[in-house]
Amino acid sequence: MKKLAIILSSLFLMLSASAAHAVTVTYDFAGMNDIDDDIETFANGFIADSGTILDVNVAFQITPEYAGDISVFLNFNGTSITLISAAEDDVLDAYYDVVLDDESGNSLPLSGTIDGTFAPEEALSAFDSMNANGLWSLSFLDTYEPGEDNTLLGWSLEITYGDDYIAREVSAPASLGLLGLGLAGFGLARRRG
Repeated sequence: MKKLAIILSSLFLMLSASAAHAVTVTYDFAGMNDIDDDIETFANGFIADSGTILDVNVAFQITPEYAGDISVFLNFNGTSITLISAAEDDVLDAYYDVVLDDESGNSLPLSGTIDGTFAPEEALSAFDSMNANGLWSLSFLDTYEPGEDNTLLGWSLEITYGDDYIAREVSAPASLGLLGLGLAGFGLARRRG
């Protein structure tokens, strides 16, 4: 009996120690104007930190009203998931102020305002086990009624890392280089349309 207690205690300590190494970091990224063109528009954010993703949540705010006809996607490392699909009519005539979390028990509303924490249309767990380091993008596509001057006020990623997390700072020259890459990508996206 004493050996069983020692083994169970050791197992508990190992599990507790591994859970204690998980780190959650929130990354805030800038917004942008006119996200509701008839071509896909990208808002980019670079994560310099490194580590294995255990969980990802995404938050964003879109205004003014009539953002319900915009589809929203999260893209990283060759993987793209649909967060919210556009409504094909004016049922969802509202702004978005939303946190998307796989663990939320709330489904996205079919009418009114999307305000609160909900499960995304496709699971964010598609990014689990990837290294978070690199360029992430939140993209928008309005094919129903573009040109309503919708604005992304801001967006963020909340990433929970495993025990291999390494915090890194982005130097000023690297930040300017990333800005240049983002502008070049924006120009290419505009050209495609």
